[in-house]
Amino acid sequence: MTTTFGVIGFGRMGYRTVLAGRQAGMSLSAILDSSAAPWGTTQDASLAPYLCTTLQDFLSKKPDVVAISTTADSHAALFTALVEAGVKKILVEKPVACSVGDGVDMAALAQANTVQVVVNHNHRGWEPLGRIKSFDGDPRFGRLTSIIITQGAGGLGNLG
Repeated sequence: MTTTFGVIGFGRMGYRTVLAGRQAGMSLSAILDSSAAPWGTTQDASLAPYLCTTLQDFLSKKPDVVAISTTADSHAALFTALVEAGVKKILVEKPVACSVGDGVDMAALAQANTVQVVVNHNHRGWEPLGRIKSFDGDPRFGRLTSIIITQGAGGLGNLG
C-alpha cells in the first residue's frame, strides 16, 4: 500500500516538499494553507484540488505522514494538534520551535505518543558544507570550532 502524505503550508518549501514526497513514491492526500491562493498553486494549478481550508478537513484525508512547512511561530501548535489527532510521522521544517521550552515540550509529546519526528536540516547533506568539514584538522586551519555561512537570500527566513 502506498504511503500518503499531507503538507501544511504551501509556500516555496511546502511546494518543494510536495515534489519530494511524490518523487519518493508517496501519494499526496492533502495540503493545508490559510491563503486563498497559496504560492504552490501558482507553480502547479493541478494541486489546487488537494487544498484544505481547515485542519479538520486536512486530517479527514488521513495522511500517513505530515510535513509542517509553515513559519516557525506555528510549528508547536500544529505539531501538538497533529499528535493529538493521532499522526505518527511528522516532518517539521527548521527551526522546530521559537523557544527551547516549546521544543522540549514537542519532544516529550512525541516520545509519549511514539511519534516519529524528522527535522528538515537541509544543509546537513549539502556538498559545499562537506568540503568545508574536510578542512577540520587540516594543518593550514587547525581544529574548526565554528563555521558561519552567508548566502544570498538567506535573510532571517530560518529564524522564526
